[in-house]
Amino acid sequence: RWIAIPPRALQIAGILATLVLAAYLWFQLSAPAPPQEAMRWYNEGLQAINANSWSRASKRLERSLQQAPNFVAAHCRLAEIYQQLDMRDRAQEQMLAALGNRTRNSDEEDLRIATQASLAAKWPEAIQAAQRRLKSAEAPITAPPDLARWYSSAGQNKPAIEICNAILAKDPSHPGALLRLANVHANLNEPSKSRPLYQKARASFESLSSPEGLAEVDLALARIAPTVPESITLATQAETLARQSKNNALIAQAILVRAERLESQGKFEESRNLYLDAIQIAESNGLYATVVNGWIDLAYSPYFQGNFESAVNDFQKAISLAVRYHTQRAEARGRTALATAYTNSNQAALALPLLDQSFSFYTQAGLRTQAVQTILFKGQAFQKLNRFAEARTAFQAALKQSELP
Repeated sequence: RWIAIPPRALQIAGILATLVLAAYLWFQLSAPAPPQEAMRWYNEGLQAINANSWSRASKRLERSLQQAPNFVAAHCRLAEIYQQLDMRDRAQEQMLAALGNRTRNSDEEDLRIATQASLAAKWPEAIQAAQRRLKSAEAPITAPPDLARWYSSAGQNKPAIEICNAILAKDPSHPGALLRLANVHANLNEPSKSRPLYQKARASFESLSSPEGLAEVDLALARIAPTVPESITLATQAETLARQSKNNALIAQAILVRAERLESQGKFEESRNLYLDAIQIAESNGLYATVVNGWIDLAYSPYFQGNFESAVNDFQKAISLAVRYHTQRAEARGRTALATAYTNSNQAALALPLLDQSFSFYTQAGLRTQAVQTILFKGQAFQKLNRFAEARTAFQAALKQSELP
């Protein structure tokens, strides 16, 4: 049975619906442009980001937000910087602030989408949003460096190289592009290409008086140095530069590199002390991913000495920390490390589910290099279990994946 609704009630309902729609549209419409002073600090922040001067950039962006607390792009950039500095809680705070405010245009909306995806290591989503920014008429000069960074983070080396080369064709001394391109070639084990690029990046950072950029160059060179003494010297230089700018993430990473190199020489007690120093610095500054990675690196010490039982216990502790701190990428690394310890201690059956979990994360995050490594480790586990047909299938899958562009 139909209930008759008085015309007056329908009229009121229509007015209310119109008001609700108007309020919704008002919220969805573009936000007002930030004040000129806020834009000035924001642009200076972007320049500092290009110079890898993260501390300087964070201060500039904080000043911008003092002038315009609802400035979405500034919140996004600050979230990205805090993530770069491994200050994940503060990165999430800035991301929540960005999500709670209106954007000015489609480019800023895509920046917000890309930043949120990158914080969750969802690189395919970040790349799609960055690609839209690249095609937008509103896209600023920051769009290509953003895209290059996320391509390389996802292990998509070819497009990362293409974007970096396009940036350098317009600005041959662009420090961020030089460093990014050098890192990609270093990851591809192409020192003849990476080393000259690192030297160019160093010159560019020196011209900008960026100790953080210089520290990143020295740290990258320390990781690929052909000898242990050279690596330790470069890592020590990186630590000194990082201390100048009070970049605790770089300080801890430089100490970890020194620890790894001493460990490779069998100096396990000395390296252990350095590992613990780096972990303490990271822990006291809330650098959770660095804390977990430090414990994983420390667990490799008994692993390299053949004490797999002790390594298993240490890797399990690191994974527990990763779960507590919600550091998914470090957790996947820990699970992979634990799986290799199981494989080498004749417990390969326990390795398989761990590798499946790591593979699932790396695949969803678009981290192909790490995904391929887990397939290789799975093949080794199958070999230990005398499951040779499955091992062959895994190795063939890894080869096929590694040959993709």
